[in-house]
Amino acid sequence: KGTKYTLNVQVADAPNNATSEESATPTEVPNSQLANLAAGALEGELGYLPTITCADGALPLKVDQYIQCAITGQDGNTGSVRITITAVAGTNFDIHAEVLELHLRFEADECPVRQTTQGGEVVCLRGLRQQS
Repeated sequence: KGTKYTLNVQVADAPNNATSEESATPTEVPNSQLANLAAGALEGELGYLPTITCADGALPLKVDQYIQCAITGQDGNTGSVRITITAVAGTNFDIHAEVLELHLRFEADECPVRQTTQGGEVVCLRGLRQQS
């Protein structure tokens, strides 16, 4: 399975130049912000900053809410990552980012076991050996 990370993030109490009516505690967090936070957390493990793309919208700022997003590595490998809100305290929240799958591209002679995805892409199942 993927590596797990936890981040503690604080959301601003109010947008820049907000009136007191606009400064209520946030009830959701933009998916794009979650993607940026998760990418930063995964950078240390992967050795580069991956690109994480989530659907437009926002996630309710509640424990156990999650979104599954696409991840692309610097080498073009693609996969999916789940970003889960694990704690909320006022304007602070923690997330957990887990890479669920990463389709690795290999030269034919480097991949002993291959699988075809529903989209028709052939991926290598790294770490597995072909059974005789």
